[in-house]
Amino acid sequence: MEEILTIALVSFILNVLAGVTVALISVKLSEYFRRRSEFRRMLSMLKNELDENQQKIKKDLKLLNADLQRIQGGQEPLLLSLINLRADAWNFFKSSILISSISEQILEDLCSLYTLI
Repeated sequence: MEEILTIALVSFILNVLAGVTVALISVKLSEYFRRRSEFRRMLSMLKNELDENQQKIKKDLKLLNADLQRIQGGQEPLLLSLINLRADAWNFFKSSILISSISEQILEDLCSLYTLI
């Protein structure tokens, strides 16, 4: 009789330990998959933000190139492109080989107009 009680007690303890182990593993796995899901969501948001920023940069460069061509042709730059410009225009203009023939005074006037806008 004692042997049966001992076997039952050991079996009970092993079943409890197995249940606790399964519960702990389940909690750890659910935490892992939750973090993985959050990480993927964050990567997706960052990728979308990067894509948006790249599109803005392409748009701004397109407008800036149009203005550079207008300036080289002796025309006024488009005000719309100055409003949409999101870069430091003066540094871009100074480093641009395309407008090496334009005097610095024109560039300073253009950048002061950009600053006012």
